[in-house]
Amino acid sequence: MSARKMLGPHGGTVPRGWMVSASLVLAALVALAWFGTRADVARPQADAAGPQATTVCHRMAAPGGSDRGAGTAAEPFRTVRRLADSLSPGQTGCLRGGTFTEQVKVRSGGRSGAPITIAAAPGERPRLEGRLVIDRGADFVTVSGLALDGSTSPRCRRGASCSVLPSPTVYGDHVELRGNDITNPRGICVILGRSGDPVVGPVIAGNRIHRCGRLPRTNHDHGVYVENASDGRIVDNVIYDNADRGVQLYPSAQRMRIAGNVIDGNGQGVIFSAAGRVSSNDNVVESNVIANSRARHNVESYYPSGAPIGRGNVVRGNCLFGGLRNPEEGGVQSPPIGFIAAENRIGPPGYVDRASGDFRLRPDSPCQGILTP
Repeated sequence: MSARKMLGPHGGTVPRGWMVSASLVLAALVALAWFGTRADVARPQADAAGPQATTVCHRMAAPGGSDRGAGTAAEPFRTVRRLADSLSPGQTGCLRGGTFTEQVKVRSGGRSGAPITIAAAPGERPRLEGRLVIDRGADFVTVSGLALDGSTSPRCRRGASCSVLPSPTVYGDHVELRGNDITNPRGICVILGRSGDPVVGPVIAGNRIHRCGRLPRTNHDHGVYVENASDGRIVDNVIYDNADRGVQLYPSAQRMRIAGNVIDGNGQGVIFSAAGRVSSNDNVVESNVIANSRARHNVESYYPSGAPIGRGNVVRGNCLFGGLRNPEEGGVQSPPIGFIAAENRIGPPGYVDRASGDFRLRPDSPCQGILTP
């Protein structure tokens, strides 16, 4: 079924009269600004609120602490690196409010059912400026409730014009990034895996991922870059205003689920792709709002000459709007290559207050009922 066919709130088809011209859509957007601001559908963890007051902190770090301390509330560590190194499976290390400026490599992890967790101390909002790497072998690591700014990460080595290295970088299995505010205006934000080194079971949930990448656009800087990962979830995030892709599935994303996200105002929304002898396969993109891509499509694919075409990729049940290319079809590449697009709605999202970063949906939004937890 083409993207033109819209679903009603219970799965039925909306009458064709809902398909309106670009001018009427514009008028609808203006009208939405005059309606009430009560929102019945919460944005997907848009506040990245961090852990609750019940968080148990086994170790602590604070900007005014010392790495020679005991890591207690009375004698906190000074650095995130020291805090991470101190944790055992099942333990949580908490960061007090303030700014930590350092490059952090988490070198050891937890185990199934007993991860190590690096989190904000209850009621506080710590900020890490620098590159965060969850290293190979550091499995079952959770990072929660932090403000992460990768713009002071080291530069990559391809030349003076090269961007900084991605942050957070995930090389461990079963790593979870939850409820963080993530940005990096000088390069890629979240990257999962690398060539020849796949990761399994990553979870990117409830984060705000925004202003990632250089302007003017380079076609290389993305919000979430799934380079080599399988059997993971990218859910309930707000991924917006990133220079290039909101979510890039390239070249080897396998069985990833992208659901419940707002993906808005990026260069492109979601891309399926391949390189060499590998392609991204069996990925599901569903129940998202994907809108207003500024450079190309909301959903597209790219397969260079000789690369295999993706298989089993599905784009379904999303709310689509705008896109610089093919906006009348919701910004979906036509014809879709390497993916199937079916049962998607087309209509303006109707956010409560896009200008201030409030991506909740108004009660009269055509996208109501799309976002699922």
